[in-house]
Amino acid sequence: MSEFGQDIYNQNPIHGEALYDLALQSVFQDGCFFELPEIYKNYCLKMDRVFGIRIGKTEFAFLKAQMPFLLSNKASRLLFPHARKILFLMLEGISPKGKQLKECIICKDGISPLELRRFAEETSTICMGFPEIYVFLATPKTWKIWPQFFLDHKKEINWKELAKKLHFSAFFHSGKKCRKMIEYYQALL
Repeated sequence: MSEFGQDIYNQNPIHGEALYDLALQSVFQDGCFFELPEIYKNYCLKMDRVFGIRIGKTEFAFLKAQMPFLLSNKASRLLFPHARKILFLMLEGISPKGKQLKECIICKDGISPLELRRFAEETSTICMGFPEIYVFLATPKTWKIWPQFFLDHKKEINWKELAKKLHFSAFFHSGKKCRKMIEYYQALL
């Protein structure tokens, strides 16, 4: 799938989606099989189930080669949500400096957590864009995952609105103070 996934998908989207999902299930086993045809569900059920992300050289090569295609296919109820879930779990589970924060991410074959984090940041920025990432991160529970994102996009952000979303408005009346707090938090990392 790493090399010929798009060709398979273009020839037969139904089986292409199912094969992509099998490949994604080997990277991120979350127990969801979405809407796979029965023949593929049976293969998924036979997989060695360890829930979470398991990434070695083969899986990482697949993600690097196919993630842009998977994320560009926003109409798919199968590919886009699963690929996005993998990227956001990498962002949540690995700190900006490469420290693993969640045990559900297993790196093997010399792949480092920092390498995965950088891949997730770069790929999500390029393939998903500001609005989608902002919606995910602009909550009281998720803003600390990637504070540099807010600073990189400071001209695109309405800081007063962000302060309200993060429940900072009780402490800071202006958005400028919200930005200063995020800058301070980023400096601590």
